Amino acid sequence: MKFVRTESGFTLLEGMIATVILSVGVIAMTAMQGIAITRNVDSTELTVATNLASEMLERIQFNAMQGIAITRNVDSTELTVATNLASEMLERIQFNRRNVTVYNGLDINTANPLPNPCAFPVTQTMAQGDCVQWQAMMRNQGASGISQASQLNGVRGVVTVTPVVTNPPLFQSTVSVVVTWTGRSMGTTAASPRRVTLNTTIAPE
Repeated sequence: MKFVRTESGFTLLEGMIATVILSVGVIAMTAMQGIAITRNVDSTELTVATNLASEMLERIQFNAMQGIAITRNVDSTELTVATNLASEMLERIQFNRRNVTVYNGLDINTANPLPNPCAFPVTQTMAQGDCVQWQAMMRNQGASGISQASQLNGVRGVVTVTPVVTNPPLFQSTVSVVVTWTGRSMGTTAASPRRVTLNTTIAPE
């Protein structure tokens, strides 16, 4: 009489294959966890470094102005507006970097306007449009959402483009955007000239 075995289960080979697959998955998850922790540490370090730099900039600004608290608030608002104006033009020049040199000498002066500061060659329509829009932003700051109390008095923007000499030549240019204005008098702080300068190096495409 024969007995039929009805037992079923995994063979040794199947168990080994399952163990290998599980091990590969666990190792991959461990590696990803390490990468995630590294990225998190990097972002934390960047935040701390940025906060330290901002803290020192605020202290330097306060020491230079020697004003009261409300003066610092007004000056920080003016600083934000001026930085935004300078950044706006830098972004426009970066977008039109093939023709970066045509922006050299651009001077928008709202206090003593030049006859035609946006006179560019007819082939430089983008640069002319950038100039016209930047001029409109300075002359009509309220249209950009800036409150009357935060608008800059006698604002002026000047762009300087200087070729970078390298060997071999890389055809790069250093672009400097300077925004100057007359700060408001608040309390014991008299009205005085203020300036924001943004510099960058632009390379051709």
